[in-house]
Amino acid sequence: MSDQQPPCDRTHPWAPAPAIRAQPDLPELAALVRELRAEASLSTRQLAIRSTINRSTIMRVQAGKLQPRKSMLAALAWGIDPDHAPEILEWLVAAAGDQMAAETSGWRRYRKRRLNRRMRARTVPLQAEVERHQAADAFEREAMALQRRPGFWRDRNAMQQAHDMLTLAAQIRAQSGPRVTAVQARHRVRDAMEGS
Repeated sequence: MSDQQPPCDRTHPWAPAPAIRAQPDLPELAALVRELRAEASLSTRQLAIRSTINRSTIMRVQAGKLQPRKSMLAALAWGIDPDHAPEILEWLVAAAGDQMAAETSGWRRYRKRRLNRRMRARTVPLQAEVERHQAADAFEREAMALQRRPGFWRDRNAMQQAHDMLTLAAQIRAQSGPRVTAVQARHRVRDAMEGS
């Protein structure tokens, strides 16, 4: 007689059967994500970079084979269009219906942390208001650089040009609304996503 143990693989007759989980079927959500991505002219790779979600995860959502969490749908909405993210999120949640995975505070923190890191690295899109504030900053920097040039105060054209730049920056800021600032891990991040 042999004291050998039987091989431990799933096909062995007395090995425990693997747990069988029902695959989610979310055709409405899958179709909506594909449609929104196509309207935004984004590939899955581009959407993955913009939304901070792995490309394979996006492909599983588009195939209707993944139960998403609300935080993941929010990141997808942000990646598709940051200016209309809240309404896109509503559509995605409605399409997912009651088949969404449970949301925890840990997942929300994880998604915010990833999004803020990518914002600091400038790999995700910013809201139009934020981009306008950055354009105003650029005009102000250029005007200040003009003022530091030798002989600036004697050159009427340079003074007029700097004045025009500062006026344009002020107009852009007035249209954009208040700045959004976030503090994360002792780093002050200007122009971050609101509510993060």
